[in-house]
Amino acid sequence: MRVTQSMLTNNMLKNLSRSYSNLDKYSDQLSTGKKVNRPSDDPVVAMKGMNYRSQLTEVEQFQRNLGEVYNWMDNSDSALDKATQALQRLRELAVQASNGTYEENQRESIAKEVDQLKEHLIDIANTKVNNKYIFNGTDTKNAPVSVDSVTGVVTAAVAQVKF
Repeated sequence: MRVTQSMLTNNMLKNLSRSYSNLDKYSDQLSTGKKVNRPSDDPVVAMKGMNYRSQLTEVEQFQRNLGEVYNWMDNSDSALDKATQALQRLRELAVQASNGTYEENQRESIAKEVDQLKEHLIDIANTKVNNKYIFNGTDTKNAPVSVDSVTGVVTAAVAQVKF
């Protein structure tokens, strides 16, 4: 095969054009900071990048959920601890009041403290976290315990279970 001057020139121009094309591609990558600007540049890398980004958003959502669970559990634990302390104090007061040696004014002071502890237990039962009631099952928008302001009767919400 004979090599002519026009073949050499055409090869040089083709190589020069290819080099300019590569230079354009690399300058785009350098200016954008991305290896893949269009999915057609490298479909495999583009799919892996899309998969990575979707997994990253899932992990971030899991972390947000975990933070909310920790907050919910810490508040639940604290509220239950306070309720246990209040119930222990109620037990102590009941044992004290069962003794017949107390006078009327002493029994009245015990009754006042029992009423305060009842209000405290109602407040504990209506504990909220992120504007949601934590002790009312799936019905987090309604208070689990309410007090009738006229009669003073305490009512507890009953969760409806559907089968």
